[in-house]
Amino acid sequence: MVPIVPPVVHQLANSPKVKKEHLKSVTAVMSGAAYLPPSVANNLIAKAGGALEVGNGYGLTEAVRPFPPSPSCSG
Repeated sequence: MVPIVPPVVHQLANSPKVKKEHLKSVTAVMSGAAYLPPSVANNLIAKAGGALEVGNGYGLTEAVRPFPPSPSCSG
């Protein structure tokens, strides 16, 4: 899995310098920090020959509790 931001996904999907051979070892891309248009994700998937999963996650990360509170924090 390759974690990258949407502008990098866009560059990979639309750059004529990036070829299918460059993406052959990548099986999944997780994009975050901003909205990734489905058309950009689909362009990257097509460029990779369809053998690529693209995920998108953004927004409200400050509202997610990533771990339980430690015993010293619980009341």
